[in-house]
Amino acid sequence: MVTLNWAGLRRMFVEDYEELRRRLARRLGSADAAGDALQDTFLQLTRERDDVEDIRNPRSYLFRMAMNLANSRIRTERRRLSLLEAQKLEAALDVVDDQLGPADSAELHSDLRLLRAILDEMPQRRRDMVLATLIEGASHRELADRYGLSIRMIQIEMKKATDQIAGRFAGTEVIGFAFSSSMTSKSGAED
Repeated sequence: MVTLNWAGLRRMFVEDYEELRRRLARRLGSADAAGDALQDTFLQLTRERDDVEDIRNPRSYLFRMAMNLANSRIRTERRRLSLLEAQKLEAALDVVDDQLGPADSAELHSDLRLLRAILDEMPQRRRDMVLATLIEGASHRELADRYGLSIRMIQIEMKKATDQIAGRFAGTEVIGFAFSSSMTSKSGAED
């Protein structure tokens, strides 16, 4: 069992950086999220003082510290995205409400509430992909680059999302436009 103080922990962090990055990317499902977590971890390690007690399992400690910081970042991002989504949704609804009658407007609001509930049930990465497609118009190629996945894996995730949404909307085409094959890439290439 290795025992280290903060200075030793910082050295180990630098030495084991690539292994930590790989483990975090696998666990978080994103190389970018892993990089952000490691940057936060490094900053945290530079802020701590050397008067902290010895750490008995430093590799596990570093990984757990990075995971905790990643989870904190994810929670913050979810809150920020929820607020942003609500603002965009409200703006869109205001425009649509002016163009629709009361019954159509009520139905649209109901459908959007259901869509929001479905998105909240999805795994975070899949939800982020769907929102990137709906809000940003991101292509499968862009999503593959963003998440470090193959286009085929993006297609699988989007198919699962589409099936989940369609199942809850009883097979209607409420948002089918968002997942059309034209969204696979901006250049039209599949892979």
